[in-house]
Amino acid sequence: MVFSPTFSQKIDNIKVAKLLFYGAIFLLPFQISTIIFQPDIYLSGQANQFNNATLYLTDILVILSAIFFFPKKSKKELSIGDKRITIVLATIAVIILALNFSNDIFPMHWMLFRILIFAIIYLLLINKIATQDSLTKVLILAGTFQSIIAIMQFGEQKSIGLSFLGEPNLEASNIAKIDVNDSKIIRSYGTMPHPNILAGFLTISVILGMKFKKWMPLIGLCIVGIILTFSRSAMVAIAICMLLFTIANIRQLKKYYIYALIGVIAVSIAVFFTYPSLKSHIFSTYEINERLESIPIAISMIEGNLLGVGWQNSSNLMQQYTEEKIKPWDYQPIHNIYLLITAELGIFGIALVLFLIFYSITSGKDPTIKYALIALCIIGLFDHYLYTLYQGQVIAIIIISIQQLERKTYHSQQ
Repeated sequence: MVFSPTFSQKIDNIKVAKLLFYGAIFLLPFQISTIIFQPDIYLSGQANQFNNATLYLTDILVILSAIFFFPKKSKKELSIGDKRITIVLATIAVIILALNFSNDIFPMHWMLFRILIFAIIYLLLINKIATQDSLTKVLILAGTFQSIIAIMQFGEQKSIGLSFLGEPNLEASNIAKIDVNDSKIIRSYGTMPHPNILAGFLTISVILGMKFKKWMPLIGLCIVGIILTFSRSAMVAIAICMLLFTIANIRQLKKYYIYALIGVIAVSIAVFFTYPSLKSHIFSTYEINERLESIPIAISMIEGNLLGVGWQNSSNLMQQYTEEKIKPWDYQPIHNIYLLITAELGIFGIALVLFLIFYSITSGKDPTIKYALIALCIIGLFDHYLYTLYQGQVIAIIIISIQQLERKTYHSQQ
């Protein structure tokens, strides 16, 4: 008697896991989520949005991917990656939990869940659920979709009706805008929480995608999207990475003419249509001065708490470290991840993070990953989302993970 295989036996669990993981990454920019918990913290009468515990669709897809993936891997096949990196990441997680153990702001089970999600993403990637090339292509496709939304938002100067995908209401009073003469121009969000986060996501997509010549038109579209966010930190990061790339490949620049051509065309088109707004924003000092005002607060907080005040707790304590009355909209994390991490995770936490950054940049061989890491480091000088916001945190985990994956692949070929 011949028995036909059941439906469950016909399923290729690894393929399903890969599809779920690629879906999780593609949907990362979409704010398809629900708030699970919101602490009763009101600063100047307003809730602190950075304290919300939020469950994202990406979280669910990552968990499902792990359920299909890991049981099909034997113990011999499973890897924890570079032991030094893994130990550093685990120690950072322990510091976060230890500093927040007696903190009433976040339930401990929620913090454990968030750390677990990041750990799963890390373990899935270093165990080769995705190759660097395939993951990069997913990022480019996601970035292209976001760039199209960004172009439409800028043209319409309002939301385009994608609230079910997490698009913010661009007619709200707290939306990021640029002052041009007597009018205000809306910066493009895509479906991200802020234009700067969209710019960071697109920056990584562009840098990692530079090795795919056939994808240059899509990368050009992502560059247009970056400009429409008017994110100065992302523009500075890309400019510095381009300069470093030029210096490192000065004798081989003829090989890369297609990159330069696409870049020049994309930038020229975007600048042509946005010049007045772009000029006004680039030379504006209002936001810069506003962010500089938080630096003395951060330094005072660090001096008074060398072991840290706890993850995502600095904005709740800002008023205690300044005699100036803080405005409601200024209760936000310090726009410098190095100062912010030192304030929240202490001197041991920042030491581990700096080691992680230095080791990741110097130990890898793939130049695109190195430039992506450098870009994140530069962005971190001027913004906080790589450390504080879900999309930024996952971007950072992805880059660190694929750096290890690339390094492992390189050494296995030697």
